[in-house]
Amino acid sequence: MRKGNATPLFLLSIIFPGIGFLLSIRKIWNKQYQKIILLFAFWLGFTAFFFGGDILEYKNAFPITGKYTWDSYFYLVTNSFSENRLILFPDNVVNSKPDIYALTLQFIISRFTDNERWFFGFVSLIYAFLFLKFINEVLVFSGINKTKPWRFFFTCLLLIVPFYVGLTGVRFWTALFWFMLFTMKYIRTKQPLFIALAAVSILIHYTFMFPVGVLLIYRFLNISNAAKKVLVILSLIFFTISTTTGLLGYAGQALDLFEDSSVKTVASSYTDEDNLLEKQQDADTANWYVKVKQALVTYSFMGIFLLEFFGVFKWRTNKYLDSWYSLYVLFFCIASFTFGLGSLGRFMYIFFLLSIIRLLIVSSINYRNSYIKIVMYWLFPVMLIHVLVSFRAGFYYIDPLLFVGNPVVYFVVHSTQSLSEFLVGH
Repeated sequence: MRKGNATPLFLLSIIFPGIGFLLSIRKIWNKQYQKIILLFAFWLGFTAFFFGGDILEYKNAFPITGKYTWDSYFYLVTNSFSENRLILFPDNVVNSKPDIYALTLQFIISRFTDNERWFFGFVSLIYAFLFLKFINEVLVFSGINKTKPWRFFFTCLLLIVPFYVGLTGVRFWTALFWFMLFTMKYIRTKQPLFIALAAVSILIHYTFMFPVGVLLIYRFLNISNAAKKVLVILSLIFFTISTTTGLLGYAGQALDLFEDSSVKTVASSYTDEDNLLEKQQDADTANWYVKVKQALVTYSFMGIFLLEFFGVFKWRTNKYLDSWYSLYVLFFCIASFTFGLGSLGRFMYIFFLLSIIRLLIVSSINYRNSYIKIVMYWLFPVMLIHVLVSFRAGFYYIDPLLFVGNPVVYFVVHSTQSLSEFLVGH
C-alpha cells in the first residue's frame, strides 16, 4: 500500500491538531499518518472536558498523588495486595486499586507539574499508541486485501471501541489493547515471551488476570471439540441466567470463603451489590437507543459466533484461523460468563475484537461467500447505530476548541461547555 507523503499534513497538525486528525484518520493504517493521530490524542487528553464519571475521580486524585514522597509511592506499589496498605493514606481512585499503572503515571507526572491535564494528555497518548500498534499487528497477520468485505470488517475493527474511552476509563481500555496487542503477537508467532508481555496488562488493570488465565489455558491445554461444545452450552446457560437474575450477590458470597485475605479486598469493588444496583439504575434511565445499541452489538456478535460454531454459517478457513479457534471459543465463554457480573462484563470486548479479526480474515478468503454477505448486511446498520450512539456520548468530554484552536490556545484557554453542549445544548 502506497505510503504517501504525510509531512505537509503533519506540519498543519502542529498548528491545528483537530484538522490534521480529521484529514489523517482515513489513512489510519499508514504509520506516517499515525504520528498525526498520536499528536491529536495527546491534545484530546490535555483539553478534556471534565464532564463526569471516572475522569473526575482521577482529576481529584492527582493533587493527592502529587503530595506522595518516593517512599510513599514504593510502599503503595509493594503493598498493592495488602488489606492494610491504606491505613496511612486517604482512599482515592489510584491508590485503592491493586494495579500500579494509574498510580505510577500520576506520581511520575506530578514530579514535574501540578497540572492534571498533563496526566490526561499522556493517558490518551499511551492508549492511542497501543491501539495503533494493535491495528498494525492485525494488518501484519491478516494481510492487505482491497475487497469490499475486508474494508468493511476493518472499519468495524476501528470503530467497535469508542475513541474516547481510553481517556475516560484510564485503566481498563489501555489494558485491553496492551493485552490484545501481545495476544495477537503470540497467535502469530507462538513465542511464549508474548504471553508474559500480555500478562503485564494485570499491572494496568488487575482484572486482566482472567483473560491471561484464558490465554494460558489455550497455551497448555488441548481442548477437544466435545469440551468446546460443553463450555459453549454452559456459558450460554449462565449468560441467560445472569441477564435475567441478579447473580452478583452470589459472587459476593463466594468471596466470603476468602475472608481476611487480599483476594476479597481486590474483588469487592466488582462484586458489591450496591455498585451493581447503581449501574443498573443508570442503565434503566439511559435513553432507549443506548439500550438498543448495547443489545444489538452483543447479540449480533454472539449470534454470528453461534451460527458458525453449530455449522449454520459455512465458509472456508485456513490453518492459521484454525490454530487459534480454541482461543476464540474460550473468550466467547468468558465473555458470556462475566457479562452479567457488573464491570467484568467489559470482557465482552475481547470477544468482539477477536470476532471482527476472524471475520476480517474470513472475508478475504471467502469474499464471494453468501454467508459473509449476510453478516455484512446485518452488521452494517448495527455498527452504524453503535457508532452514532457511542461517539455521541464522547462529545461530552471534548472541548470545542480542540477542532478550531491550536496548542498555544490549549495551554491558557479552556471552554466552559463541552462539544455536546455547544452543538445541541446539553
